[in-house]
Amino acid sequence: MHEARAERDEAKRQLRTERVEVEQRAQAERAELEQRYHKLLQEHMHCGVTIAKLEAQVAEYLAFMERFQSALQREEHG
Repeated sequence: MHEARAERDEAKRQLRTERVEVEQRAQAERAELEQRYHKLLQEHMHCGVTIAKLEAQVAEYLAFMERFQSALQREEHG
């Protein structure tokens, strides 16, 4: 009977140890995923800023080309 209790107690200790190890690994993986997510979020925001700048440049270019075309037409007809 004593031996069965000792085995049971050892099994419980092993289970607790394994449970703690699994929880620690899960916590570490969760932390890593959060870091990777924040990094991707920063990259995404940076891309959004770059896209907005490029869109503004395109708008400026199109406005310039429209003014240039109007000036050429006035020159040709005037």
